[in-house]
Amino acid sequence: LSYAQAAILLCIGLQSRTVDDIQDCMDLPANQTLALFNKAIRRMHGLMRAAQETAVERTLPKVEDVDLAPHAKDVDEDLEEAAQEVREHIQASLAPEKLEGE
Repeated sequence: LSYAQAAILLCIGLQSRTVDDIQDCMDLPANQTLALFNKAIRRMHGLMRAAQETAVERTLPKVEDVDLAPHAKDVDEDLEEAAQEVREHIQASLAPEKLEGE
């Protein structure tokens, strides 16, 4: 912050002065006083926001690299294997010896 910005913040915050009082005290136009005040507030907001983001980043889990290796089986092979298991299960449940027991 510049000395002018610090002085404006002190006058507004601690001394509860109005912009007109600061204008008379510092020999600055009102629009320049408000512009310096706006710059100071924006800068402080940016610093506080950066500090808060850093604190939140520390609490988040670390990002791990994911190894995306191809599968040993092709999708078609995997589907065909699952279909064969289902066929065997259906044939086993429809076997004549199981039907006679019911």
